[in-house]
Amino acid sequence: LGTVNSSNVGNYPFNVSNTGVFAGINRAIINNDNFNNVTSLHDTVRYRIIPITSVATGSCAGDTFQVKVPVYPEPVGAGSTETACSGVTFNYDLNENLTNLGAYPDPSDDDLEPVTFNWQITSMSPAPFAVGAAVGDTGSGATLTDNVTNIFNFPLTVNYTVTPTSTFGCAGTPFVVSVVVNNKPLVSLNPNGDNTLCQGEERTLLGNATNLPPSTFTYEWSIVSASPGNASLANANTQNAVLTAQTDNTNALTIKLKVINAEGCADSTTYTFTVNPVPSFAAGEPADLAACATVANGQQGIFNLTNSVPTTSGTISYHVSASDAEAGIGAIPNAGSYTGNNGQEIWVRLTGVNGCYTIESIILTVNPLPTASIAGDDELCAGESTTLTASGGSSYAWSNMAVTAGITVSPAVTTTYTVTVTNANGCTDTESVEVIVNPLPTAVITPSSATICSGASATLTATGGASYLWSNGAVTPSITVSPVVMTTYTVTVTDVNGCTDTESATINVNPNPTFAGAEPLALNACETVQGGGVGIFNLNNAVPATS
Repeated sequence: LGTVNSSNVGNYPFNVSNTGVFAGINRAIINNDNFNNVTSLHDTVRYRIIPITSVATGSCAGDTFQVKVPVYPEPVGAGSTETACSGVTFNYDLNENLTNLGAYPDPSDDDLEPVTFNWQITSMSPAPFAVGAAVGDTGSGATLTDNVTNIFNFPLTVNYTVTPTSTFGCAGTPFVVSVVVNNKPLVSLNPNGDNTLCQGEERTLLGNATNLPPSTFTYEWSIVSASPGNASLANANTQNAVLTAQTDNTNALTIKLKVINAEGCADSTTYTFTVNPVPSFAAGEPADLAACATVANGQQGIFNLTNSVPTTSGTISYHVSASDAEAGIGAIPNAGSYTGNNGQEIWVRLTGVNGCYTIESIILTVNPLPTASIAGDDELCAGESTTLTASGGSSYAWSNMAVTAGITVSPAVTTTYTVTVTNANGCTDTESVEVIVNPLPTAVITPSSATICSGASATLTATGGASYLWSNGAVTPSITVSPVVMTTYTVTVTDVNGCTDTESATINVNPNPTFAGAEPLALNACETVQGGGVGIFNLNNAVPATS
């Protein structure tokens, strides 16, 4: 009586003990025996039965027989402490708390599986309550599943008393699973501006998290919107990330910030940006500009900056620095007549209706001025002409409308001639010359004509100039001449300006007369007074034949 045999001796350890009194008992009913099997397999208890008749009938023993009683194991569980996050559903496999389970899950190697579990919240500390859980709450299943919200600023422990029951209905000793519910961090995302971005705009996003009790945090930034294009996040594992909006589309951009505290609890938030397109300059714009120097050999010119973007539409401003252009400050007020330096860089900002902008720079070039000059005689006598020749450029425009380098003019009065010289860069210079027209002198010969007898002389005197040149080679104002025949004398009078005039005078020469025959004849006359020696003559009688 009372022998115990294992059906799997040598393969699995077993421990079957009897707490009842069974050996040698005269009883017709087997009861009150308690066998504790702590293995994972069942064992068999064999009762050897000898039936014996009563004493009155002689106490005769019958044939011996056996009664086999299988003893199935109870699931043995060990308590554990788990962690969970407030407001997050947790799932714990209670089979992992069993200590006498075979390979799991494999019901073929033990007599326990599948084990069912019934649990009940038996206590909470240090606070007696929570959101989503209360003492007395029950549940069942191989997985302990619950969602507890901790409303306190300290970890909350929820104690679950679990009763395991084997597949053969053997209930094990209850064990306790303590779940420490930690708070999640409170997460916020500061967009560091409004909710609009421009294509390609860079924005530092500010993350923040608080926790009760205080904790340390790990930050995880990500882009979660569909079709974000080439948008990117830098420093995605730090508290503050740098977002660069996409340039290849204008889809909305949603950013997610997940924060994990030191207890492993996480929370997240999202923020969505509207992405606006960036305006673009017309093809080839903005274009570099050139202007002519304001002074000879100067390095400054006056530029119309609007000429750099003749066909671009939008709000356009011009800036002397990239930082000003980026900030949209310090716009040049006189863009139509800006005095710039040779080689200077100007930043052009184009802003669209949505406030997005793009910036490009241009270079200013100051072209040198040509040097205009005029060569030619600039002082004339009335009636003369002069040729004026301009140089220093590639094209010329005169005040008299001529467009050649050289012009021939015959001004009647003193006249100023101006030429505008243009070089290959379109820069101009002007030069003027005053052509002085001096009046001619008036030559006068006194006498203007004369008649002399042959062999006689005459004096001609010229006036009206500063120097004189006679046709006979004389260079004095007066000349005395004795022509033998009628002769015309011409004088060229030159004044102090070199202007000349001519005048002529004619000298007529009369031949000398000839007496007829022996004339003149000698004359005789009587004395008027005796002895006086004086007489009266008729002189005509001396040349009676001469006419």
